[in-house]
Amino acid sequence: MASFDHVLVVLDHTACMLTEGGLNSKVDLDVSSRNKNHHLNPANASSPYLVARSFWTSAVENTLEIRRVLNDIFFTSKNLCILGFDSSPRVLLDWSSADQKPVPVSQRADYKVSLCHAVITSTLSLYFQVEVFYELDIHAFFNEQGSTTFQYLSCFLIGYMIYDLQTVTLYKGTRSMLYVFHHFISIAGAFIGVCGKFPALICPLFLGELPVIFVDIQVLCELSGHKTVACLISPVSIVLWVIFRLGVVPFICVKIQNYLALHSLSDKNSFLLLVVIFASLSVMNLFWCVKLVKRSVKQLRKLKNQ
Repeated sequence: MASFDHVLVVLDHTACMLTEGGLNSKVDLDVSSRNKNHHLNPANASSPYLVARSFWTSAVENTLEIRRVLNDIFFTSKNLCILGFDSSPRVLLDWSSADQKPVPVSQRADYKVSLCHAVITSTLSLYFQVEVFYELDIHAFFNEQGSTTFQYLSCFLIGYMIYDLQTVTLYKGTRSMLYVFHHFISIAGAFIGVCGKFPALICPLFLGELPVIFVDIQVLCELSGHKTVACLISPVSIVLWVIFRLGVVPFICVKIQNYLALHSLSDKNSFLLLVVIFASLSVMNLFWCVKLVKRSVKQLRKLKNQ
């Protein structure tokens, strides 16, 4: 009886495989194997792994059954390699949510929209920071009226935040009440900018979109299978996040302290609202920075194990 040198199974990994199964059950994918070098879930090779039933997980379940049958009949030590096709073929290394289910095309488009928004917002914010607000004295920093262009920029940010609310509520991978809270307080802060108040104080918060450019590029590289490029971009994202989202904290605190020591506020309500928004964003940015670092370490470990 002839033996197989290679067994190659190609599975559809596009959005059509997201369809959930008709039964409310889970697939018990026991990926244990006599071959210790198998790719599937190497960290937990001796235990079964429960995943939600969908077209995708059912297809993988059947593929693993084919592997078991072939192994029993031909008694081969060859390991079965599973390839997934979305935008490009790639080996599926584990049962992470990213590999269990493909990201819908609409969600990938949302990352592209986010990238465009981050580029426009950060570019205009850099212009205002360097050309308009950089040389302002402490009194003008808190009393300068926002120009029409800055008001349009604030409107642009509000429009994007409203649009992005569907991303942080519609998809399981990005669904989070923390994101929803972030978007609402960002809209409140930008609305103060629309009114033309405290533009020099709001502009550093808008600069927080600069690291988002590299975070979005990193995610898009991951979704297209360019894991090495994503790992190279990751440190840049973290450094920029620290500078433009956490580094502005001491800058604004010093400005506020120096101003309050010499002057009284013209609009206390808007100012106090901005302080609350600034403090909330700082806590969330610190939390997300820790998540970025953990994610980067996880990516490096995966890349190292390939």
